[in-house]
Amino acid sequence: MVPFFGRDTKMSVIRQSDVHRYLDTRKSEVSAASVTKEFYLLKRIFAFAVGRKVICTSPAHNVKAPPLPQGKLRSIQPKELQAVLKSCPEWLQPIVSFALATGMRRGDILELRWQDVHLETGRIVLKKTRQTRIVPINELAREALAVVRRKRSRPAEHVFVGESVTPLNVSQAFLRACKAAKISDFSFNDLRYTAAKWMMQHGENVQTISHFLGHTDPRTAARYFQQLDSPHSLVDAVKLIDSALAELDSSSSQEQENRAKPTPRSGRSSLHKNSGAADKLLN
Repeated sequence: MVPFFGRDTKMSVIRQSDVHRYLDTRKSEVSAASVTKEFYLLKRIFAFAVGRKVICTSPAHNVKAPPLPQGKLRSIQPKELQAVLKSCPEWLQPIVSFALATGMRRGDILELRWQDVHLETGRIVLKKTRQTRIVPINELAREALAVVRRKRSRPAEHVFVGESVTPLNVSQAFLRACKAAKISDFSFNDLRYTAAKWMMQHGENVQTISHFLGHTDPRTAARYFQQLDSPHSLVDAVKLIDSALAELDSSSSQEQENRAKPTPRSGRSSLHKNSGAADKLLN
């Protein structure tokens, strides 16, 4: 900003046209996301100056934010996820499963406290500065939490704890697991959109998916998905992730039957009870 506007330039002489020229110049130098970040920083600087009565009005007040490019969705299939989980270190497996099950961001997952997890009502309460987000607990999330409880040696305030459990370690260990599973161009954050993609494939609509991901503006999610019409509630919607995993369980059973004579199975549900797809992912 300083090289463009000049170190000795007074804020009072900067006009709206200068802000437009700045944005046009930066568009040819950095990514669209960087231009947007710089724009909002510039707006905050001018707003602060107005508050301190350094200037009367902000030259960026009526300037619209540069449009962001279409978001790129990278998702994987249940069998691919199973391969990734097998390549994850033991401490990372429940974190990955929980991320897929809840659509929560990495930071929210690692900051999650047990007092915010209400198993009896089947929901997680994320308290933000401006809003509270309710995350329904499906079978995969419940199983991930159970794994953490079983392996916990002593009481802890946070759900996911340990020397290895840091934001950087989680992301890097996940990328190594993806590489070992021969899954390319897939990051930890893409688990959120994998969950949303599975929900979409099972008939969920953009508005519910947006709520599931914690987007305050449905248009954010709309950049990734087509609008679909479906009357599911959010609680029903997260069960669609379980349905996607149930298909994995069903297809695996079919493959076994095609290779050998079928043997009687004990009447179990396809997901959580006894073996189930959730157990297959977490064990």
